Amino acid sequence: MILPTRVKIGRLGVPTFYVGNLAHPPIEFLSRFIHYRNWSVTGYTDSTVKVRIEGKVELELTLSAWTAVFSEWVYWERHYAEFIPRNLRTVLDVGAGCGETALFYFLHGAEKIICVEPEPDRARLLEKNSRDHGWNTSIVQGQFHPRLLEQFDFDFMKMDCEGCESELLNIDMLPPCVIEVHGRKLFDGLTTRFPRLEIAELQQDPKFDLWILGSRSRIEASHKNSSSGLRHLDISS
Repeated sequence: MILPTRVKIGRLGVPTFYVGNLAHPPIEFLSRFIHYRNWSVTGYTDSTVKVRIEGKVELELTLSAWTAVFSEWVYWERHYAEFIPRNLRTVLDVGAGCGETALFYFLHGAEKIICVEPEPDRARLLEKNSRDHGWNTSIVQGQFHPRLLEQFDFDFMKMDCEGCESELLNIDMLPPCVIEVHGRKLFDGLTTRFPRLEIAELQQDPKFDLWILGSRSRIEASHKNSSSGLRHLDISS
């Protein structure tokens, strides 16, 4: 089981549970506590935490990655899984972190993961976790660029890279995918350029200005608005 890092009691006596540096209200924490009943924290260092997931695989994660995994894994099981194609083989994992989403897709039947991760500390742990478990991975330590879509052979793309999804406005064909889109302008730009993108049936609270888009098949870009400046969309505000 996963215990909170700390508990803070509010003025009305209502507790707030912290895992890493993220606060969870009681019902939210309890739902995850039950959902992750087969998980356990097996060790800490000054900068990492070791977690055994589903009672099967131990990953070493940065503290920030662990915070995100505890919060988001339950959502991945809903809206990431919603778009997974049949006969999943190879996944292009953009924003691969320390290997947590690689593990997610291996548990869902993937045979190989192509991992793209720009942060050196996470990429180092990604390499370690992959090596420790003998995963079939190719690791690209760097920023996402559209040329990667042509460089590698894959049948599904997962993208969660805090803004690099804007690069998809520069391509004409979108592979089968699930994409976390940050910001309304970028959401509008992508859904205009690729009108067949679907919004996940279940997704996180829209107050975070976050949308989950995806498709189970390849999508060709719409060119009817090609003169509207989508390729130069300003997402800075």
